[in-house]
Amino acid sequence: MNQLLLTQEFKGISVDFYRNQDEFLFTMEQVSQLAGYKQIQNFKDILTNHPELRERRASFLMKSEALEGGVLKKRERRFFTEEGLWEVLMVSGTPKGIEVRRFIAGVLKKLRKGELITDGMKSLPQKVEHSLVNLESMAEKLLESHDKAVLPGLEEIVRGMKEFESRLQVIEKEMKEQTLAVSVTQKAMEDMMGEMDTIYEKLGN
Repeated sequence: MNQLLLTQEFKGISVDFYRNQDEFLFTMEQVSQLAGYKQIQNFKDILTNHPELRERRASFLMKSEALEGGVLKKRERRFFTEEGLWEVLMVSGTPKGIEVRRFIAGVLKKLRKGELITDGMKSLPQKVEHSLVNLESMAEKLLESHDKAVLPGLEEIVRGMKEFESRLQVIEKEMKEQTLAVSVTQKAMEDMMGEMDTIYEKLGN
């Protein structure tokens, strides 16, 4: 599945970094801009004249979601692989080619090393917070039931939720200041989500 990891700016051009399994991908429209083409038709002419750029190793068609007039629609789009992007820059002979290569290579290096916060990661704290709110709501309902049998376990769960809140504050601070490796921060949040699933099961029982 094609996943948008993050968007970065390069000299006024928004560059989306996608991942499909082990490949990093780039849209044809943005590759065209990075290669210095102002008109997409001029870039399509390059693809016609250089069929090797349409080979699977360089680019391919894939259905992807895109906003059209404020509506999310699925359309078949051409995506370029990392190798395909390098070839386009070489064929185009753009004077910015070296700068583009350095920029793309720098971002990809950080992504591979887990040093950049992706768009998906940015939403993790909100997911954790949402889970905390749900847990608190379930705990309150159990307290209102006046079932004395559940009180000892419930007190332990409430203490656990307070600990989660403290841990979440620390993680959000680390994400903002990037004091820890992104991969470490992501694992910490995923561990919290796993622990919360265990608490859900306890409350459900």
